[in-house]
Amino acid sequence: MSAILLNFQTRYRHFRLIEPKALSQLFPFSLDQLINHVSLVTENRALVLQDEWLKDCSDIIGEHRESIESWMPQDNEEMRMKKMDHFFVSVATLTSNLLRSIVEESLEDLAQMFEAYQQGNNYEGEYPANSLGLPVKPHPITIFMTPLMEGSHILFAPTSNEVLKGLTHIVDHLVLSAQRIPRIEYQLFQAIDNQEIKYISSVRLEEDIVLCTKARLQAVVTNNSHGPVRYSSVYEPYKYLLSPDTDSKIEFIINKQLNLSSYIKEIEKLRSLAAELASLPVHVPLNFLLLDCSKFNQWLIDRTQKLANIVINKVIAVSETFNRRICQQYDSIMRKITNTTDSTRKLVQVQNYVDTLRSCEMLQLQVEPFLFFPVIRGF
Repeated sequence: MSAILLNFQTRYRHFRLIEPKALSQLFPFSLDQLINHVSLVTENRALVLQDEWLKDCSDIIGEHRESIESWMPQDNEEMRMKKMDHFFVSVATLTSNLLRSIVEESLEDLAQMFEAYQQGNNYEGEYPANSLGLPVKPHPITIFMTPLMEGSHILFAPTSNEVLKGLTHIVDHLVLSAQRIPRIEYQLFQAIDNQEIKYISSVRLEEDIVLCTKARLQAVVTNNSHGPVRYSSVYEPYKYLLSPDTDSKIEFIINKQLNLSSYIKEIEKLRSLAAELASLPVHVPLNFLLLDCSKFNQWLIDRTQKLANIVINKVIAVSETFNRRICQQYDSIMRKITNTTDSTRKLVQVQNYVDTLRSCEMLQLQVEPFLFFPVIRGF
């Protein structure tokens, strides 16, 4: 027994089912990535215990086999079996306590790793881009902003409840990964068909330490649930872009038979809006969370382009109508001055018409396009 304990203290005293330092070097994760990564790590670490620690324990028992045999009655098989069972129950109790210590310390390390973000992100004041600064420590989880046009809302994926559910799943998986490690006798003796395998007793999901760990993580998530909502106030000036009614409002405005300069103002307004959106940060550090706004920002920029296209299409339609009218006027002039005259009176009328063209109708036709079509800069 003492040899098993000495081996554990020498080789496995600092063994954990997770490695916080290595894990934090990979931050940030999406929630699914974090769950999958930690689950894989805990499973692999549990296999290390099964393949290496249990082998060490079985080798120690093998090395002390003669001493163990000397404790057993040699002339009473029934008593011998009872003594042998008692011995392996004692070994199972010791290994159970040692395994529990690994699970408990792993839970503590997990909680402490996330409690480094306990202060939360309920920041005061505005969020100018130049004051966001560099993060002091890496953010464990990336969340994303998404638009909801019904109700003009901004959503976050995953939500705080989903983040908490994910962390709870990680705790459960860590605990469960240590519950399928067979007792040492299954390393020492050949398995008997259909015999139920007994596992080393470990921490159970309903124990206080597990519930306490989940409560500690819940406090971290709660303290870090305010920042995304507060930061979304940055998008308040652009919130009307989220409304499906904006399309119909734009249509209503441009159908008022405005002059072209009014249309240009609408296009320039949307163009300026797109430039503002393009200047917003795409990643916002929020302590425990890293808020990824890149897709949301691009969605808003694309939205302004869509609305601008409504106005541009109207300009094209108005321009086509205007150009058609100008062409019709030119055609009318050409018909009047190119018609064959059959009398001096009509010839004089044509000459008088041509004389007035230079100072009246032709001049108006030359100036009118410049009045109607100011220079349009590209969107």
